[in-house]
Amino acid sequence: MKKIIAVLLCFVMVAALAACGGDDSQARYDYDLSEYITVGDYKNLDVTIYTKTRDQEKQEVIDYYTSYYATPDKTATAADGDTVYISYTCTVDGAKVDKESATNTYVVLGSETLLPEVEAAIVGLLSGKTVTVEATFPADYESEAEVAGKTATFEVTLTHVMIDAEYNDAFVAAYFAGYGVSTMAEFDEYMNRNFLLNAVLDAIQGNPTYKVIAYPERELNEAVDEQFTYEDSAYKNNYGFGLADILEASGKTVDEYKAELKKDETILATVETEMLYYHIIRSENFAASDEEASELRSQLISEGVEYYRQLYVKNGITGSTLDSYLVNVLAALQETYTVEGCKQNILYDLVEELIVNGQNVSYVDEFAPEADTEEKTETN
Repeated sequence: MKKIIAVLLCFVMVAALAACGGDDSQARYDYDLSEYITVGDYKNLDVTIYTKTRDQEKQEVIDYYTSYYATPDKTATAADGDTVYISYTCTVDGAKVDKESATNTYVVLGSETLLPEVEAAIVGLLSGKTVTVEATFPADYESEAEVAGKTATFEVTLTHVMIDAEYNDAFVAAYFAGYGVSTMAEFDEYMNRNFLLNAVLDAIQGNPTYKVIAYPERELNEAVDEQFTYEDSAYKNNYGFGLADILEASGKTVDEYKAELKKDETILATVETEMLYYHIIRSENFAASDEEASELRSQLISEGVEYYRQLYVKNGITGSTLDSYLVNVLAALQETYTVEGCKQNILYDLVEELIVNGQNVSYVDEFAPEADTEEKTETN
């Protein structure tokens, strides 16, 4: 799990750095960065790409997203490793045990979420069917001490099995258009470039003369606010209440939570990479004009509106309803894409073009040494 999260974070990081959002009223990192970061060489470094590790991690990314976009099949038979949607009731000595029962919940068979006998009984079960099985709780069962060591009866109903999406050009076009790709070949090239970019960044940041001295308060606070706003919006959209409500219920203030976010590794890594990029921008005298940024902004807004138009039409939305939706989309994109943000995007592209093409890259058809170590540790 840690590996797939790390792999996905590579894409999150690249997407975050490539965003055209931002406040037009304030240029970022418009001051001397020497008190915050020391950067050594960032050109002509030796970078090794272990292709077996890269290809394995690319497949993990594909597997993750095909699983994420899985669809329910109410005619399927459950197999080990499947994600199943079930309801089950646990009874001990004829009495229902509420804490060991659940309604309409997802379980990955083989994950040991349920007792082994229960998961084994679901394997081979047809969707829509119910099975009754006896299972014994471990003597040291901590979740519900009252049932520890006791034999229980589980009645399990399988509603459906989640079937992974098929990975093909249509899948890429549907879910990765925002990355500027529409075919498997283009997405493969996109992933290759991202892994190379991250390998180059690792080489730069692994240089003995490279050092992060401190994190600038202004940009760190901006990153924290952006993350808080993202999480708050997600909760409101999915559950109807905001992050502040959750924090209040847990006895934590917004300021306390934001103080925790300021120590979050992903946020700190984003700010660190931004500082590195702006160091290179200044060193190379890269510049982007308002005209270039405005042109990019218009292009992105136009592409965004077209993307959502096709998406809505695909889902049967047409006529005046479609027009109304697209008006809202246009307003949202105009607010999201700013001239200053697009100017930053152009500068970042220049940085990435320089550092990706400015290294001594060698490709080795092997697994990375650290991957071998990790596999041995997991095996033993």
